[in-house]
Order: sequence, then structure tokens, then C-alpha cells
Amino acid sequence: MAQRKLNASVVGQSLPRTTQRVTGSLKSTIKTGNMFIVSGLQKSAAEVPNIMDIPDSIKKYVIDKAMMPKPRVRKGSLSPSGLVTGCNRAVVLNYLGLRDPGGIDFKLQTIFDDGTFRHLRIQMRGLHAGVFDDIEVEQKNRVYGTSVVFESHADAVGGSASAPYFVEIKGSNSFQFTNYQANTDAVIQSYLAQCMGYFYADASLERCYIVVENKDSQEYEEVSIERTNYAPHLAVYESRVKDIATFIENRTLPDPLIGTPQHPQCQRCNFTQSCLALGSAFPTIRRRKVTP
Repeated sequence: MAQRKLNASVVGQSLPRTTQRVTGSLKSTIKTGNMFIVSGLQKSAAEVPNIMDIPDSIKKYVIDKAMMPKPRVRKGSLSPSGLVTGCNRAVVLNYLGLRDPGGIDFKLQTIFDDGTFRHLRIQMRGLHAGVFDDIEVEQKNRVYGTSVVFESHADAVGGSASAPYFVEIKGSNSFQFTNYQANTDAVIQSYLAQCMGYFYADASLERCYIVVENKDSQEYEEVSIERTNYAPHLAVYESRVKDIATFIENRTLPDPLIGTPQHPQCQRCNFTQSCLALGSAFPTIRRRKVTP
């Protein structure tokens, strides 16, 4: 199992942790003890209202680590985000890099940019407050019994050696955010599969904090997911990863979902053309070399 490497120069003092659901805004009064990650962001905003005044060492570290590396190549490895779909065939096609052709329009690129700068803001605040020990932390491992690589990429990690955690940063519109405020389970269900991927990739991680920012109001919703409370879900996830890796090792494509191409998942799938064109044939690709 590959180990996380934390950057000692940006490690701060951790705040008291809690597992309660929290709601707040960076402009609101800091409420001690009822939130963890968001309280840290609030603490940073209270101490340094203008994010540009955060120490240069933190800003440079975030920019260098989050934006300077070459774009991640998703072909040739499985990942938590890649397994969010319920279609194993789409996961294998993603592994093979057979995404349908098509460019990204200005509106979609702006949505991506919005997410990028949300991450940068929160990563800077989190490192400044000490609730993050490091950001953009990768793990690469072989799926047990196969040569297939499983690669995860956490937005942030923190915690002591005995209770490490990772943080997933998300954005939502007001309608979705209102639903999250009314129903904590909606947050968990939206991101549980991705969290299971991080737990699978790093056996030392005990907790996942999901921080959701309302894009319209900059309010925050935070929930925590503990590994011990989701052991059955993780077992199912591990079994699915092994099944998908076995398909890849055996050069076999999983069957399409029943109802393809009219199945609802097909309507928003990025691999529909390849899925329909290949049938049961497994294509030949040049595998990306990955060394965990």
C-alpha cells in the first residue's frame, strides 16, 4: 500500500474534530465546536479577511501543486470518480480511454474553471487554518491479484497518524443545496461511492469530510463519513473493483446496461459511441505505464 506524503512546511495545528452535520457561511460568526472543516475556513477568514494576504508560502504551494503539474491522464487506471457510474462497461471504456469525441464549449469550460478556483480558495484557507495537512494527494495501488492500477486523488488530507481523514470539495446550485440542508442523507448518497474509492485506496484513512459550497450564496454544508460505519458498503465496492479489474485482465468487455442505448444512464454517458460500436470486442490499446 502506497503511503501518503505530507508536506511538513504547511502543516498547522488541528482544531477539535466533530462528526456533526454543519451549515455556515464564511461571513457568519464562528461557532466553536459545531463544525470542523468549515470552522477552520471561518477561522482563516477571520484572521486574514483578504485571501490575497494569506502567506505567500501557502499560496505558492497551492498554485504549484494544484495547477502546475501536467493534466492527469485517466487512461490506464481505475479511480474513485471513474467508478461513480453504475455501469461497469463505461468504467472499462474509461480505463481504455475511449471517450466519445467532442470538444468542450465555453459554458462547460467556465463551469470547470469555477470548480478549479473553488478548490484553490478552500485549499488555501484550509492549509492556513491547519485543518488540511496537504492537498492534491495521490495514491496508486494494484488491485489485489491483478496488474490493474487503482489511482485516487484527494482534494485535501489531514488529521493525526491515528485518525487521518481526507476532504472532498464540492459545489452545488441553490436548489440542490437546499435539498442538502433538508436531508443530510442526500449529501452522503451523492458522494458515497467516491468516498468509498478513497477508503479503498488508502487503508489508513478513517474519515471523509464532504464540504459543499453553494455557488450562489457561498454558504456551506458539511458532513462526515466514517469508514467503520460503512464497512458493508466498502466490501461491496471492493468486490466491484475486483470484478472490473478481472474484466480488464481477461480482455473482456462487461455487458451493456439492459435497455442500452435508451437506458437513462446512456443519455449522459461519455462512452455511448464506443459502447455501441464495439459490441463484445475488446479493443487493443497501448497501456499507460504506471508504477505505484
